[in-house]
Amino acid sequence: MSEDKKAGQLILSQLKMFNEAAVLFEQVVEPAILKGIDVTVDSFAEKNDWDGEYELESDNDCWLAPKAWITNPGEEGPKFKAQFAIDYIDGDDDFWSALFCDVATQGGRAGFLFKIDVGAFGLRNTRSAWVKTIPQELISKLTALGFQNRNKGNFFLPVTLDNQMLANSFLEYGEFTEDDDIFAPLLSALEILKQAVPIFDQIMQYCSAACGPVGDRLG
Repeated sequence: MSEDKKAGQLILSQLKMFNEAAVLFEQVVEPAILKGIDVTVDSFAEKNDWDGEYELESDNDCWLAPKAWITNPGEEGPKFKAQFAIDYIDGDDDFWSALFCDVATQGGRAGFLFKIDVGAFGLRNTRSAWVKTIPQELISKLTALGFQNRNKGNFFLPVTLDNQMLANSFLEYGEFTEDDDIFAPLLSALEILKQAVPIFDQIMQYCSAACGPVGDRLG
């Protein structure tokens, strides 16, 4: 509490400076970083014939998935049985930039979360039963790639950017593009997602089997 009081005193004593910094960060710096992440993910998806939405900057939403995971092929507005979505853990009060740079207040991290749409398999209240059928061997393969098992069939792959590299790039260019070296960790994570697809395909087969004939038809 004493540290909070000291920090609060410092902020209030230099309120004009802190206010200007907060406004600049929220309106210029953070959007520039998120736009760079959007275009990088979009570029990867296009090169690998994946699909998704890349609107972290404008709508707080960015995800992608292989087109093989589409459940309504040929229809307008594709639906997916699973996706890799940019998400975070333990960071409800932090900025995306802090989460990606591993400097969040409570140790939160940003990265990709594998999320399965159990409804696409006919599952509703049997998620816990399905998750128990996933072999430990598959989970171990994912953790070896860097995924964290977040339970309930969710797996999280952290992405860590370098805030000093972000600072240097912003000073030089004032923006971030998909070919910027600072996004090399993001590209590496995307390659890991692609490498993990066969493992997640196997996991989804267990999900399909858990709901019987309906799952077999949809999976």
